[in-house]
Amino acid sequence: MKLKDLFKKMALRAGIAETDANLVATIEAIPDFEVNDDTVVKPLTTNLITESEAENKPTIKTKFTAQALNGVDAVIDPVLAEFMSEEEIAQFKKEEKPTFKKLNKLSEKLKELKVSSKPADKNELNNLQKQYNDEIAKLKTQITQTIQDKDKEIDDIRKTHKRERFDDGLARKVLNRKDLVDFATQKEGRRVVADVYDTLKEIGAQFDYETGKVVQAGDPSLEFFLDNKKASIDDIINKTLADNNYVKKSDPAPKSEIVIEQEKNRQDPKSNHAVNKNLSRLKEDEE
Repeated sequence: MKLKDLFKKMALRAGIAETDANLVATIEAIPDFEVNDDTVVKPLTTNLITESEAENKPTIKTKFTAQALNGVDAVIDPVLAEFMSEEEIAQFKKEEKPTFKKLNKLSEKLKELKVSSKPADKNELNNLQKQYNDEIAKLKTQITQTIQDKDKEIDDIRKTHKRERFDDGLARKVLNRKDLVDFATQKEGRRVVADVYDTLKEIGAQFDYETGKVVQAGDPSLEFFLDNKKASIDDIINKTLADNNYVKKSDPAPKSEIVIEQEKNRQDPKSNHAVNKNLSRLKEDEE
């Protein structure tokens, strides 16, 4: 597959409109060469997924659901152990959706206690009801925390992915330059990318990966100004290249000597003799 086509495919999956001007310009700037389908294309299109794809992917949903339900089991099992044998609890684990069946078992136990008229059973009911309410409250807290943790984990993955794709764009800008020394373009332009982030740190700026703007590190809501104008990504790259002497220096023009004819005559005896002869003739005519 062509690198252009791969980049376009990944951009469309990320939700960028096919007619987006920046996307079209970026694709046109990508070198026209092939990338290996097995070692590059397939891993990228298979292993990198969008946020919406992740939400609907069965394996991911199953994994996070299982982790949440494991926390539920940790709360329910001690309560069940008070009125069920180890064999009965072990049997639950062999069945499908055991966590929900454990909750049903707790509900059945409560119903049994409610119909009982014995004071002892009523006390047990009250105690169990309190335990049940406490455990449900803990369960809700744990589930909420688990969901928040997983949401953060997914958000971190999404931000990392966006940062990596942004850095790929920086590297392409470097590699497309024809005026840089070889040292700058080594390591696929990643050396300059690292220096770009050093430059941002030195001047107190950072990139906004959502908008592609250069903003103030202390207040990302404000755009960053460089040399009395809004700084662009290219401005930061150019400053980095200049500060690190990555731009090739132009060769000085060769010095050319201009020999004045008069100077040549001073050094040429034949020319001096001709001049003197003409002066003598002029003097004779005057006499």
